[in-house]
Amino acid sequence: IVLPVNKLENYDDRALEGLLAHEVFHVLSRYGGTLRENLYKLLGYDQVSLDWGKYEISERILVNPDALDTRWALIDKDGHDEKWILPIIFLKDGRLDFHAQDISERIAFQLYVINVQTGVGSLQEIEAVESFRNRFFAYGFMAHHPEEILAEAFVSFLFGENKHPFMDAGWYEQFCLALSKG
Repeated sequence: IVLPVNKLENYDDRALEGLLAHEVFHVLSRYGGTLRENLYKLLGYDQVSLDWGKYEISERILVNPDALDTRWALIDKDGHDEKWILPIIFLKDGRLDFHAQDISERIAFQLYVINVQTGVGSLQEIEAVESFRNRFFAYGFMAHHPEEILAEAFVSFLFGENKHPFMDAGWYEQFCLALSKG
C-alpha cells in the first residue's frame, strides 16, 4: 500500500484507520481468490467478454490500479435490447501529453454503455444512465466503480457503521458471509 504524504497530512487517527482499511480491502480483493467475483456479483455486476480494442475509447482507458479487470458490467435488459454498463476511468481529450500537474485535471470517470445487439458503445455521464443512477448515485467520487463501493462497505463493516443506502440487512448479511468465506 502506497499513500502520498500530502494526502495524510490532514487525516486524524480515525480517518487514517479508515483509509488503511479501505486500501487493505483492495489487497484482499486482488488476492482473495473468488472474493472479488462474489462481491462484485453481490453488487449486480457480471464479467463480460469484451475486446476494448474495438472501441474508440480504448486508447484513453486507464485501469483502476485497485481493480485491474475492466470487464465488469451491469447488464441492463430492456425488452430485446441488452446494454452493458461499464464504469471506466479515462484520459480526457487533449490530456494524452501528461503535462497537467494534478491527475484530476487529466482524468474523468464515466460509464461506457455498449449496446450488445449493435456493438455500438458510447461514453455517458453517470447521471444519464437511469438504471445505474438508481442503484449507485448516492456515493460521490469513484462510486461508480464496484471496487471502491465495496472498499467503503468494508470500512463500514470493520468499524460497525452502516452508512451506505444500499446496505440493507439482507445485503449486509450476504456481504459479511462473502467476506468470511474469503
